[in-house]
Amino acid sequence: MFATAERAFEFVVLAGAFRDPRGRGFIAEFFPASVAALYDAVTADPRWSTAATLADQALVVAGVLDERPDLAAAYQADVDAGEMGFGAGEDEEVDTAIAQVERALTPVSAGAEVPPAPAPPASSVPPPPPPEAPPGDPDADLIRSWLNAELDDPSAPVQVEAARILSVFFGERSDTAVAAAAAAVPLPVGASTIDLTVEISSADFTVPPFAQQLRLSRDGTSNRALFEITARHEGPSTLTVIVSASGNFVQRLDITFDVGTDAAPTALGRGRPAAAAAVLDARTASLQVTPADWGYELIARQVSPDPIRIEITPVQLAARIDAVRAVLLAAVKKSHVALEMTIPPEDNAALLADLAFAGYRLYQAVFAGNEAGAELRAVGDWLRGRLAEGVSTLQVVSTGFPVPWALMYLTDRFDPAALTWDAFVGMRHIVEQVPLVQLDTVPPPPAIASTPELTVRAVYNETIDQQMPSKPIAAQRAYWHDRGVALTEGTTRADLTAALSPPPQMPCSISTATPKHPPPTPTPPVSSSPAPRASPSASSRSMRRPATGCRGIRWCSSTPASRAS
Repeated sequence: MFATAERAFEFVVLAGAFRDPRGRGFIAEFFPASVAALYDAVTADPRWSTAATLADQALVVAGVLDERPDLAAAYQADVDAGEMGFGAGEDEEVDTAIAQVERALTPVSAGAEVPPAPAPPASSVPPPPPPEAPPGDPDADLIRSWLNAELDDPSAPVQVEAARILSVFFGERSDTAVAAAAAAVPLPVGASTIDLTVEISSADFTVPPFAQQLRLSRDGTSNRALFEITARHEGPSTLTVIVSASGNFVQRLDITFDVGTDAAPTALGRGRPAAAAAVLDARTASLQVTPADWGYELIARQVSPDPIRIEITPVQLAARIDAVRAVLLAAVKKSHVALEMTIPPEDNAALLADLAFAGYRLYQAVFAGNEAGAELRAVGDWLRGRLAEGVSTLQVVSTGFPVPWALMYLTDRFDPAALTWDAFVGMRHIVEQVPLVQLDTVPPPPAIASTPELTVRAVYNETIDQQMPSKPIAAQRAYWHDRGVALTEGTTRADLTAALSPPPQMPCSISTATPKHPPPTPTPPVSSSPAPRASPSASSRSMRRPATGCRGIRWCSSTPASRAS
């Protein structure tokens, strides 16, 4: 049995980690897999994006654990195994949040015991209804809604060779939907609607090969796109709903039916937020890759309406990726390349030959392996032809498929006498790799706000220029003097100490470390063995953050209200 106070403490610590600006990469690097899975579920929950305080966010964590016994069991197993440790210290915001969460979790009195599973009922932190933006409000152009997928008769089981109608639409969350995902769609200033495209892809259902349009209005509603679907066989059968804007991937719903039974369908919603649809350019070349039992599943709607098999194991794929990486590492580890930070002409031909061969083998492994079918080979041919037409953007939406697409060498036959750098995807085109995860908040603009003034403090180790002919420190000085910021420079240990302890109006610090000394190893926020814990007092709780190191030039930015410690 765990004390309510102890549970409240853990929920607050998890919420504090989940709102760290470093995002999922930080969670995956320093926390066990159960916490990474919990992070995905919590940040995908509509309640998370509307939680205003740390206490509110902690209650969302508690609510998700209460609603997802599988996540709660995995997390508790890691706690019991000593994979999670919580440090001691003082943090006023954390202490206040713990007190608030503890009161919310306590059913009778402050000393009441609760079961191991988190106590708050789902109704204590209900998902808010989609808000209506008032006229003239700064968020008036942000439309909050739900993407729903609904069958014509939700109570009737899906049967083999029996046609059904799947309806896809935006609006309030449908109680009868087989899948639903929160969406926040911004409209361009002055626009009253935004046009989105819906497509269905499946190897288990017969589905229409054409796309349909949804026109989303400011009130969060849209027309319905109707698709006739027919199950091809009994048992688990999956279809995928893909939403895009001008060819740019927005959202994906994978719905799995147990055909021939009364079992309820399961759904997985993933992708970038629909809010990104209005701020991204059109795309004409797009691929989606996800893991599958046989290797990977590829969706390339420009070539085939059905999913395509990539029958390669992760180990085989890793070998081809490692071969490309080995060529690059061998090149940059040469002393004259490292010092000059450029590849001399005499090394160019040899590097091109080695890298082109490794990149071609990678292309073959994915699109032209021994198990590659005709459709997969057609995708490879289409990719070569599409990217040969001129500069374009290749969008790859994937998970568990870490292919360096920019280094893939596209040619139908490898000819050592006719090599060219232009055959690498990344030399002529932009490669946009989108991680296939569920997001529910609009991404920040790709620039640091500098109103009314951005202040920068730069600390340099001038001895680096004495060791490196490329003079990186001089280049950094020139760069920052041209940025139009309030610049403060330094070169001493005292200057570095001051930079790491900025005053309230100092939003950004930059430091340069000597390349001779590697950074300290990050300290993960976990312990190697279980630690006996009593109900912690308010003055002995804090989140233990990992230390960060610095190699070469490392810089960060933050506002006074959200500066990381």
